[in-house]
Amino acid sequence: LVLSLLLEGPAAIITGIARATPVTWAAVLWQSVGNTMFGYACWGWLLSRYPTATVAPMSLMVPIFGFGASAVILHEPLPLWKIGATLLIMAGLAVNLLWVRRGQPKADETVQRTVSSDESRELGRAAGGASKSKIGGGAA
Repeated sequence: LVLSLLLEGPAAIITGIARATPVTWAAVLWQSVGNTMFGYACWGWLLSRYPTATVAPMSLMVPIFGFGASAVILHEPLPLWKIGATLLIMAGLAVNLLWVRRGQPKADETVQRTVSSDESRELGRAAGGASKSKIGGGAA
């Protein structure tokens, strides 16, 4: 709002609000409520099932979906710089997710070990076993 006031001026903002159609307000409502609720629900669901280090890089896909949606729905041009940016993002994601460092287990193995240790801990508690430390997160 502050940048809009500084760069465009209050007259442009007032004119834009006065000329907004019901379709404009529906788009604003969808962007502010619909997409936000959907996005946070998906994000929370993914974080509840996978490690943060696996999920967080996927947020880099947001601009790619934005470029694609604006090209398909709004018929905006897809200039070479957007295609180049998309390729750079995809290359970065590929390196991050597919490159396995020496001596470090693959992400799937890490997830499996985490799930297995959590299940073992829960089974131990269910069977009446006491953990060594109730606060420090000690093993069961």
